[in-house]
Amino acid sequence: MDVSAESGSARQAYDRMRAAYLKDGPLPLKLRHKLLRAIERAISVRKDELVSAVSADFRGRAPSEIFRAELMTTYSAARHARSHLKEWVQPEPIELPTLFRPGRARIEYQPLGVVGIISPWCDPIRLSITPLISAIAAGNRVILKPSELTPQTSALLSSMLPDVLGSDNVAVVYGGPELGAAVSALPLDHLLFTGSASVGRKVLSAASTNLTPVTLAVGGCSPALVHDSYSIPKAAQRIMLGKLAGAGQTGLAPDYVLCPADKVDAFVKAFSASAAKRYPTLAANEGYTAIINRAHRERLSALVSAATGAGATAHEINPGSEDLSASPKMAPVLLTGVPEDAEVLRAELLGPVLPIVPYTSLPDAIRYVNERPPPLRLYYFDSSRRRARELVERTASGSVTSNFVLASGAQHLLSVGGENGGFAGFETFSHRKPIHEVGRLTLLPIFQRPALARLVRALMRLLMV
Repeated sequence: MDVSAESGSARQAYDRMRAAYLKDGPLPLKLRHKLLRAIERAISVRKDELVSAVSADFRGRAPSEIFRAELMTTYSAARHARSHLKEWVQPEPIELPTLFRPGRARIEYQPLGVVGIISPWCDPIRLSITPLISAIAAGNRVILKPSELTPQTSALLSSMLPDVLGSDNVAVVYGGPELGAAVSALPLDHLLFTGSASVGRKVLSAASTNLTPVTLAVGGCSPALVHDSYSIPKAAQRIMLGKLAGAGQTGLAPDYVLCPADKVDAFVKAFSASAAKRYPTLAANEGYTAIINRAHRERLSALVSAATGAGATAHEINPGSEDLSASPKMAPVLLTGVPEDAEVLRAELLGPVLPIVPYTSLPDAIRYVNERPPPLRLYYFDSSRRRARELVERTASGSVTSNFVLASGAQHLLSVGGENGGFAGFETFSHRKPIHEVGRLTLLPIFQRPALARLVRALMRLLMV
């Protein structure tokens, strides 16, 4: 598809959504309930199709992982939004200062209009439909642009969602980066982008032409920090579960581990043993996900090669000593002795590669995190709630999860960025409109009379006291 055609498809979708919005206004509350229920039903009825599409796009992704990480969380988000929508749309009373009494004030949550969502290839269902749920709950019409790297999932969403929700309420457009640029350049009322920081910069630049408000769900590399007092075998086993789910191809996976310097070898040994037990074979194991495409696998291999070329040691986990050169799968790799300036410590990996960074004290580990771009997620392993509280206060991150990996992302109410569900997602796609109703009896006109300026000043002094 050429650039002009992709731009045209985005514009046509926008014009249809805008025309429907101008003709019929925001989605009525009753219709929002109906559409959210339709999403629940569609996920339930078409779950096998959705699982098959995602698995095919990944050249083999564990069906149980897709069902658990994508379908269950998305279904839960739709059900929660439907059951709480009446509560969310209620006006929020605001207490007025004495000067403005008698009178009333409130905040009303109103739809923005026509909004856009650009979702990534990792977790293609959850990161497409969860923000869509929030946008529908808020009463908007939506243009969704899923990733071109998951063509079967994107094609299924393109046919399923307008059919389920109505072509005047939701439009799904899919194509390459040019289409993403075209969507970003539309005069939308809000745009949500989930993906890499480099693409996020381009989205912001394109959206700035129309002064479109943008929510960017991007972040630095996500660390897993293990305190010296925490059990290394337990931490290694739990980090392994989170890192190797989807072969690390999820925004929830940690990108590196901060480990006490004298326990790095023990961590590598424990992680490798846990991984071997869970995945005794790789090539024919349907529970171990393949790398999404050849280019991404080559990118991961190049990062490992560059790190080892600079002095790092690679610890490949291949229990069956299988030859994976012709397989779409990649054996997990732990990296130790990685130079600080290595690209593998700066890139969002999205794969089964995990650098181990040694540290000597907790303040040093916190300093290491703070010297880098704020991560979207931070995982902390420690039995001390006091230290966990200190870590939360002294670091900046999208979220913090203690003593496990992935847990917060599996709960739409605790997710961040483009995954936001619940009231936070509803609020993202709503306009908080302040309403002030001045009472019949009010002191406000006094302040407009020059002749009473002295009295006004006296009243002001009195009120400030």
